[in-house]
Amino acid sequence: MSNDETKENSISTVENMANSETKVNSEEKSEFQEVGVVIPTKEDEQKTEITTLVNAIQASITKLHTLFTKSQKDHDAYVKRMNTALELLEWTYKKYKLLFNGMPEYVYKRDIYYCELGKNIGSEQGGCRPVVIIQNDRGNETSKTTMVAVITTHRGAKVIKSDKGELLEYIDENGETVTRKLNYYEVPIELEAKPSKVIEGVINLTQIYTVSKKRLVGNHVARVTEDAYLQISGVLIRMLDIKFKKK
Repeated sequence: MSNDETKENSISTVENMANSETKVNSEEKSEFQEVGVVIPTKEDEQKTEITTLVNAIQASITKLHTLFTKSQKDHDAYVKRMNTALELLEWTYKKYKLLFNGMPEYVYKRDIYYCELGKNIGSEQGGCRPVVIIQNDRGNETSKTTMVAVITTHRGAKVIKSDKGELLEYIDENGETVTRKLNYYEVPIELEAKPSKVIEGVINLTQIYTVSKKRLVGNHVARVTEDAYLQISGVLIRMLDIKFKKK
């Protein structure tokens, strides 16, 4: 037998096998149809998946509504609880949108940004607040997250030296001058020249977070000085009780 004849026979054999397989599949499908079995298509499976998820979301919303609006005898406590629930829902909506936000191309240590901290629990800082970047720049370059310390803003804040130690003086919301002891975990804000926005207050190092850079709003508005950052480092060493081995 010549090579051409062998090649033709091989092709014919493959075609026969393919036709046979197609025929079997067609017969199997016909048998399923005869007994009333519906074979779901990929489109059917996708519709089912979406319907299941929509129902699950609706069920969760119903649970939340029941929990948040459960009646309470104390009117003030009831209103307070519902206001808290509303704040949580509004933050959930905003947080979902943040998932699709972009992030700053460059973030550097000592930069001050406004950051969406959200609705939190107890004494945790929340809302959209100024924060200072405390993560080193190698981490800032490679990671989609960064470490921040929250700034407590005080109008006209300044540090006063006294026999009792350092005092913090500022103007409160009522326009009154307040003077109090500067806590060891607070670092007064010192800004580099020409900030796009003047930030006054103290860096509160009891409120440190690792956050997605998507939470950072726009561009940085200012930058703390190297001296201020050295103070931050010193406070963190004290707070974390870091010990160094003597050489």
